[in-house]
Amino acid sequence: MNYFASLFLEYLKNKPAPIEKKPSKGLYLLIFAAGILIGVAAIYFSGNKKEPAPTVSTVKTVEQKPVSTFKKKRFTNPLADSPEYHEYDIRPVSDLSSIIQNRVDKQIAKGAANSISVYYRDLTNDQVIGINEKETFSPASLLKVPLLITVLKYAEQNPSTLKYPISYNLPSEQIYKAKGISDKSALIQGRSYTVDQLLEIMVVASDNEATILLLQFIDEVAPGFRHKVETDLKLETPNNLNYTDDYITVRRYSFFFRTLFNASYLSPEMSEKALSVLAETGYGNGIRQAIPTEIQVSQKYGHRKIDETHHQYHHFAIVYHPVKPFLIGIMTKGKSPESLQSVIAAIANTIYIEVNRQSNQKASYLSRDVD
Repeated sequence: MNYFASLFLEYLKNKPAPIEKKPSKGLYLLIFAAGILIGVAAIYFSGNKKEPAPTVSTVKTVEQKPVSTFKKKRFTNPLADSPEYHEYDIRPVSDLSSIIQNRVDKQIAKGAANSISVYYRDLTNDQVIGINEKETFSPASLLKVPLLITVLKYAEQNPSTLKYPISYNLPSEQIYKAKGISDKSALIQGRSYTVDQLLEIMVVASDNEATILLLQFIDEVAPGFRHKVETDLKLETPNNLNYTDDYITVRRYSFFFRTLFNASYLSPEMSEKALSVLAETGYGNGIRQAIPTEIQVSQKYGHRKIDETHHQYHHFAIVYHPVKPFLIGIMTKGKSPESLQSVIAAIANTIYIEVNRQSNQKASYLSRDVD
């Protein structure tokens, strides 16, 4: 019983006895009113008293529902562990294969490129389209992505790795000049960088010096680890591989981006980190040029100069369309890197326009299930 109500009752119990006379009707009414007052007071104060803080035992008695991570993720696949699919358009994009093929044929016909391969994958329903997908190419800077995955995989097992400092003392200009790669670097001689910083510089600036430092680091601290990851990811390089050899297809390389999006090799946290770094890439040509600026992309490009009239230009990206995210990869060969960048932009723009046009129509899992 409420403390105030108990005091009131105690007072009534112990107050002096009244003068013995026949009770009047007014007294009965007074007692009746007092009873009502006690009841109202008890209800009011008991309803407003402060509840004690829940203890661990009381919390555990309540059925706990899993906390959704749907809104927390920015780059990895929210469909992998959340039932909240409803905002996605899961229908395949109709006639997209013929639309892409037509655009590719036109680019080849006008001499903008000698060879073009395209890979498209709808990340809401696994619709896959491949154009000339069996042709092999030299990946060039695209190989920075499997190295990113390798270092982050090692960091999963050794959490202090990303804070480890590495000194940058001597540039490897002779290697770059011998292979025709730019020797420009964002690194400053005599300065130390953490592994985390080097990963960002390697990807965002496509920095070759940072790449070499990370290769040396992982091979020194964990001999054979990089080979194990490459084997896990089925990155098969030929024996006696030359610098300009073609050995990877557009479909094969897309696997790296797919594993990151689905967090199927790295942990969800490390996959998110990798894709967030890839989203910071400042490269604004190719696929990025073809996609509206408000649409986020995680991307990597690669350029291989064989000689003055033979170039390869490649670009892969996850395009985070609000209702239909998709993966696109385009690998090209031709005479001019500028022309190849334009080819990639034209094909990517064609794909985006069609995806966006069809996905603007209403659709849901229910419409699929009752079709």
